[in-house]
Amino acid sequence: MAQQVIKLDFAAYEPKLTPEAQAAFDKWRAFYDDMAYHCRQAGCWTWAGELTYRVNGVKRMCRTVPQPVSEEHMRVILSSVEQFYSLPVAGEDNPRNPVVALMA
Repeated sequence: MAQQVIKLDFAAYEPKLTPEAQAAFDKWRAFYDDMAYHCRQAGCWTWAGELTYRVNGVKRMCRTVPQPVSEEHMRVILSSVEQFYSLPVAGEDNPRNPVVALMA
């Protein structure tokens, strides 16, 4: 039996973005990527994963709108993610939250 190599097309499932939408996404994403990087450096893997999940959530939402994703659609998606995934606030129950410490 001959072996056959199957090429995987990972880009096939990536949403198509207009240049304006890509710029808006990259600008928004930079903040979360930076925080996730610092959480990993601090050893807080839970929050690093949560922040990465938020970034990937935008990509998942982009798959449900007409392609290519326009800047207007991207702004709606980013605002809904910001409202749904609000960053935690340090309080008595969580005084040493690394995400809040990184924002300070």
